[in-house]
Amino acid sequence: MAIPQVNLIFKAITMYTKQKRLQRVHELIKDPILGAKTQNDLKWIQKNNEIMLRMNKFAIYGVCATFFLWLLSFILTRLEDHENAVIPSYVPFDTKSTMGYSIGVFCEVSPTLWIGFAHLGWDCIVATYYSQGTTQLKIIKQNIEHIFDNDGINEDNFSIDQNSSMERFQYIDEMDGNIRVQFIYIVERYRKVAWYINEISAIFDKSMSIQFFSTSVTSCLVVYRMSSMSLVSVMFLYMAIILVLFQMQSFLYCFFGHLVEHESLSISDAVYFSDWVSVSPRFRREVLIAMTRWGQPLTPRVSSIVPVTLTTFVSIVNLSYRLYAVMKSTQMT
Repeated sequence: MAIPQVNLIFKAITMYTKQKRLQRVHELIKDPILGAKTQNDLKWIQKNNEIMLRMNKFAIYGVCATFFLWLLSFILTRLEDHENAVIPSYVPFDTKSTMGYSIGVFCEVSPTLWIGFAHLGWDCIVATYYSQGTTQLKIIKQNIEHIFDNDGINEDNFSIDQNSSMERFQYIDEMDGNIRVQFIYIVERYRKVAWYINEISAIFDKSMSIQFFSTSVTSCLVVYRMSSMSLVSVMFLYMAIILVLFQMQSFLYCFFGHLVEHESLSISDAVYFSDWVSVSPRFRREVLIAMTRWGQPLTPRVSSIVPVTLTTFVSIVNLSYRLYAVMKSTQMT
């Protein structure tokens, strides 16, 4: 199928034409404002790195399994029917001999590795970018929940008014000016993360759009091919893994994009979970102003319309099934 190869070309073009914008993204990631300020922040970042490393390992295992199963299918076909075993692609030499067949199989199978690694390597990169944004939102949410923490009202919360000689209640932001500094830092950090998410979506907009189309079409073709195979054959198992890998490409985008949206929606809730009533009315107004922005979800989108969420992934699967149903009905007629 040529569709994955065309898709890979568009991914390569994006990588080479968007280098300056990616460089700005990398500079932001290294910016101290997105760094770990506490041990909890560091734990979130380390946990994210571990998850991404594990995901990349699974992707490598999947590509290697596909390579060996496809190679095994050619070997078994040759052993079962020595005379009729053929190479599906054109090769400029005779494949009847064992040597010719082996060379032909190598030429047919070897591109699977670099094409598979290139595809999933790219997809894991985009997923890692989104996962980094999700981690930053988790850190922001945690900081908001605890920014107004205090030990409760005690005698230190009261001061003597020099004019009236009466005790006056003091809010925690009046006693600790560092709270306002921390809040401004959180607002600025959120602004940077919002720019980061929107920039990642803009950079990979075309490549993700083509990937969604590619997943729909190739998944349909793979399922159509599997419908005519034996369930206990090596080729069926190979095609099943291919189907999983095709679906995984779009699933990575949609899953981690969905996490970004989910975490951004919980930022406003984090304010209510905090002890925000312990700050002065003036500070509360500033918090409410910030919440009007935090209440809008950071939803990654492609083509400025389609959200990169699990809802979109379900739509892709539905489209693949509809295309498959059309092809089967056409075959029957």
